[in-house]
Amino acid sequence: MQHSEAPWRELARAHDELNAMCAAESVDVRQRHWNDFLRALDRLWNKADASFGRSPKWPASTGRYVQARRQDELLAYLTQARNAEEHSDVPASSLRPGGFPVGVGPNDRTFIKSMYIDGHGRLAHYVGNAPLTIHEPQVNVHEVENRGRKYPPPRSHLGQAITPDVLVMAEAGFAYYKAFLEAAEEKFVGNRSH
Repeated sequence: MQHSEAPWRELARAHDELNAMCAAESVDVRQRHWNDFLRALDRLWNKADASFGRSPKWPASTGRYVQARRQDELLAYLTQARNAEEHSDVPASSLRPGGFPVGVGPNDRTFIKSMYIDGHGRLAHYVGNAPLTIHEPQVNVHEVENRGRKYPPPRSHLGQAITPDVLVMAEAGFAYYKAFLEAAEEKFVGNRSH
């Protein structure tokens, strides 16, 4: 079977989106790259299926991957979140603005001596008598539904605990699909380095 660049281009696109998510200076930009990352993974799967599917051995070889995409919490969520973003009017993620609620100080009085917020909206300096909790802005993922089945944000991937954070999920998803594509390439094309 001949090598096809199509699934590898989508893997590269997913990698670019992952890097852009990590480098994003705002949560709205991170959310946009998250959605683009989900699309790239879906396209990678479809391109791999189209490329390697020409082999009569492909269906038997992909059984465990198909099953994992349906049963593994993370992989199922990545697929269904993409479907929700693409085919539904209910978003799979939302933006949670950051903030820094100030607690109550001694004797129910709060005193802030000094506070400085940098040019990125982050607290850079605080001196006061009350506890200050910093909530960074983030992309929250939501439960998605497809054909009556609900897919909550994942708590595990391949038997390991995982945090439902878009960066953690994207890194784990990227590693899985990269390993899948490398294994398929090795089996159906022969050893190629990418």
